Amino acid sequence: MKKLIHIAFILVPIFSFAQIDYINQQELYVKYNVDTVISISHYNNKDKHELFWVLDSLGRIIYQEYFPSEKNSIPDKTYWYYNDNLVSEVLQYASWSTKNEKIDTAKTIYFYNNSNILQQTQYTNTRNSDTITTLYKYKNKLLNSNHIYVDNYYKEYSLFTYDSVSLINTIKESETFYFKYDNNFVRSYKTEREFNYTGDLIKESLVALSPIDTSYTTTSYVWNFKYKDKKLVKIKEVYFSNNKNKSNEKYVTRYKYNAKGLVSKTIEIDKTGDKYIISYIYK
Repeated sequence: MKKLIHIAFILVPIFSFAQIDYINQQELYVKYNVDTVISISHYNNKDKHELFWVLDSLGRIIYQEYFPSEKNSIPDKTYWYYNDNLVSEVLQYASWSTKNEKIDTAKTIYFYNNSNILQQTQYTNTRNSDTITTLYKYKNKLLNSNHIYVDNYYKEYSLFTYDSVSLINTIKESETFYFKYDNNFVRSYKTEREFNYTGDLIKESLVALSPIDTSYTTTSYVWNFKYKDKKLVKIKEVYFSNNKNKSNEKYVTRYKYNAKGLVSKTIEIDKTGDKYIISYIYK
């Protein structure tokens, strides 16, 4: 049950560390006194993009900036603020429109109960006057649902379920999404995740659901995760189309590490052979 509690809480979108997809390097940042991470990405050796993170002494991200590109001369900047060990506020400054390159501000505020469990987030931005509020509800110390309101309009919600499979030492988790349509909530899609006994994600699926026919389900995408020496080394994505069981490989991502165990490079190759490469520099 302790593992289930751990998994449930990582679903809550706090992002309190500089995160490479599916990997938390916070302990290594502290161990090796890393205070800056720079990533440099290329698509087929073209379209170079850079961003960097600034970390605090606990290995948490406190600042991120996307370097300006030819298409957008204004950098995107994000700041994280903490109260004790919990993220309390995130501020984003970005140009949401390429026409006038006007700087807009987005703010997310986090609210917790006395046990430091996230209860609510509140998102606002200067593009419009909407306030998006997400409420988190728990059952038996597990995340049970979240509910999204735009101002006072109840827009959508998600329900979580958990299943421990002792024979193969895995834990399964699903999240089903519902949205409001003609004053009724209807199913949209479901994500299913499977973890091994150490808490590593080994499989994730996206399942399409019919809002009308409750018996209809079809798996759209599946991601399989491979580990070696307790490190993620490969993600393989396949997709299914036209309700057929035949799968089609979409892309494979491989992870490379330096001598300190930090990710040094990710290489994504799609079915056409195109490559998207990200290199990481630590200071």
